[in-house]
Amino acid sequence: MRYSGGYDHDLACTGIERLVTDFERHIAAADVCLGIFGASDKAASVIPNKVFQVLAAAKPVITRDSPAIRELLRDTPATRLVAAADAAALADAVQAFAARHDIPSADLPSPAAFDAHAVGRQLLQLLQPGHHPKDCPT
Repeated sequence: MRYSGGYDHDLACTGIERLVTDFERHIAAADVCLGIFGASDKAASVIPNKVFQVLAAAKPVITRDSPAIRELLRDTPATRLVAAADAAALADAVQAFAARHDIPSADLPSPAAFDAHAVGRQLLQLLQPGHHPKDCPT
């Protein structure tokens, strides 16, 4: 962050911490969380950070189906993958969650697979010479 006196590291860190805390609070309060739904090439090729945060919190998620997300998730009662830019499919998935009051814990991915330590281990493995992203465990 910048203010008239220049960069203030403590102020920037405080703002980021507040933002993360607020985001975590919203995730915890939600019955289901939403990912991305765009039809662009970029949306098809990424897994947004918020999806990892939702999974680390052991919350159900609805997001667009894509080759990228299929590397991480499959369509289950707890992780619904819908067609890109399909408002009706999104509405159907939200209504399906609203109709259910219980998501079997077996349908939720293990939060430990998405915490900072797990992601860090995967990153270190990717950085090793000769490793290809497809070689990393999920």
